[in-house]
Amino acid sequence: MDDYKIITIFQTQISLSAVYFFAKIFIYIKGGYMDQQNLPGTVTNDVSVGEWIITILITALPLVGLIMLFVWAFGDGAPPSKKNWAIATLIWYAIMIVLLIVFFGVFFSIISSMFGEFNTYS
Repeated sequence: MDDYKIITIFQTQISLSAVYFFAKIFIYIKGGYMDQQNLPGTVTNDVSVGEWIITILITALPLVGLIMLFVWAFGDGAPPSKKNWAIATLIWYAIMIVLLIVFFGVFFSIISSMFGEFNTYS
């Protein structure tokens, strides 16, 4: 009988842990997750997971995404976390553009020097 109680208690603990885990995920997705910095009665501008999904979907659109990055980075309506993310993303875009220019410059100079050597021998 004692073994049965131990197994029942163990199963109950596992099922309660699973319910707690999924409830926590649901609350987090809904944007209601609270930590020590979000005390009751305070208003925060946290961006929920759903808003991040929509934000990333918008930035995946070719021209609209770039325009929205500038709006979120330099506009007044975006929460601080989204504003900082947009600025960081624009900085990464600038770094990638510079690296692409350098890469293609080196690549085309190598190709042109190779074709220039072929023309000198003919």
